[in-house]
Amino acid sequence: MQISDIQNSMTTNRIVRIDHFREMSIYAFPAPGHLASEITNAVIPKLKEFEKAMPPGYRITIGGEYNKQQEGFRNLALVLAISVMMIYLALLFQFNNAIKPILVFAAAPYGVAGAILGLWVMKTSFGFMAFLGIASLIGVIVSHVIVLFDFIEEMHAKGEPFEEAVIDAGIIRLRR
Repeated sequence: MQISDIQNSMTTNRIVRIDHFREMSIYAFPAPGHLASEITNAVIPKLKEFEKAMPPGYRITIGGEYNKQQEGFRNLALVLAISVMMIYLALLFQFNNAIKPILVFAAAPYGVAGAILGLWVMKTSFGFMAFLGIASLIGVIVSHVIVLFDFIEEMHAKGEPFEEAVIDAGIIRLRR
């Protein structure tokens, strides 16, 4: 009674099943000022322990916002993997070189590390919006590296030695 409000009511009996298994739903609503994800993250370890002690044939499935978030991240990971492959192919055709697209992608982890460091410093959780922000940041990094490579190739084509073209392009791109 300290943590819940049990309500008995007269209803027509009905056995609810999900995937041919009998199902019992337990709902919880967070108190004002608390996020459902905070409560779920605190409860999951205890639920895992409780599930281990349950008799065979019983299981605990977490639904609601947590389930939708996990499913959303799985779908985003699939879309992200397909996008990376398509971007690699586009860069492969643009540069006519298999190594340059890898160099373009090699710059992305530095931006991701900086973004995660920023989230940690600000004590902000890594949620959907942070994920979209980091994905956008990677896009900006990729576009800047492409412009840098194009600038280096343009200066090298004008006859400047490659090492000097790289240094000059870096200085000029840094100023912009």
